[in-house]
Amino acid sequence: SFRDYHVYEEVPEEEAVGDCVIVNAGWVLVDRPDRGDCRCRLVAQELNLGAALGFDTYAATPTTATMRLVMAYALKRGWPLALGDVSVAFLHALIGDKRYFVRPPTSECRPGFLWRLNRAMYGLRESPRLWQQHLAMVLTRNGFERLHADAQLYRHKLSGALAMIFADDILIAAPEEWLERVKKEFEKELTVKWGGVINTEWKKYLGKQYRREENTLEVRVPLKYWLGTLELVGMTGCKTSAIPAEVTSCTEEDTSPSLDPKRHGLFRSFVGKVMWVLDVRPDIAFVTKELARHVSSPTEVDWTRLVHLARYLQGTKDVMLKLGTAGGGEEIIAYADASWASSSGRR
Repeated sequence: SFRDYHVYEEVPEEEAVGDCVIVNAGWVLVDRPDRGDCRCRLVAQELNLGAALGFDTYAATPTTATMRLVMAYALKRGWPLALGDVSVAFLHALIGDKRYFVRPPTSECRPGFLWRLNRAMYGLRESPRLWQQHLAMVLTRNGFERLHADAQLYRHKLSGALAMIFADDILIAAPEEWLERVKKEFEKELTVKWGGVINTEWKKYLGKQYRREENTLEVRVPLKYWLGTLELVGMTGCKTSAIPAEVTSCTEEDTSPSLDPKRHGLFRSFVGKVMWVLDVRPDIAFVTKELARHVSSPTEVDWTRLVHLARYLQGTKDVMLKLGTAGGGEEIIAYADASWASSSGRR
């Protein structure tokens, strides 16, 4: 890929003088036991120095609400939902005026030489932003307009198709007769692997699984994810619970001891993993939110609540969320509720 995209030029170290950035690079290996192989990627090792970097590293991601609206838009009109993935996305983007030099592993470069980058490389702090700028220019040149409501949502001017891009993952909602043409607009300047359309078979997108039944979409969390989450806290063989939490008063103060460092780390990891699925599991949203309020200093009572939630998850691993559109217009209806800050810890 580096050769195909002309990512770098090998130059003497003496060229790396003045206003430039020099970073090391190394191999990242990801074992893929389900495929029986290993994925290798050479990445830059630029440290995250925050504001000390002196340049903008922000890159937008679409919201869950945007994804739901794109899906609802497709369901309402009977449009297919197509999935795609941009191969080595960052390598598409030019590096710009900034001079970046990479010191690769000795196996990849001659002694006394560096790589002068022409394109964004995985591991550089600026690469996500450079990729998004490149994507916006490419899609604008090929008949799309970037919407103000969400920076990662694009509209195809001729067909009205919508395209949402999360990093390098693509979701397209388009009229059936336009779908192939819209795909070709992407392929003019990007290398894309298309994953088909969401149909009656489960399709994976952004870690969740989707399938379509007439005018509804069903979404679930893969079983493997739940098993890993329960294994984290030693609950893979636990008994099940019919409810995610015990019914107690939210005004009761917790005076139990704090967790030891090991269980504190497990508590944080478990809550983080469960928070990731809340868009699919609204039934555990409140309980998870309450646990998340205590991740900085969880107690024995909090651990008991976590165990109760784990038992509930054990019995609901196969639960799925069904998404559909009501009849009538396209109004968006929102609901909110509040407890009027009844507990002292909420004021």
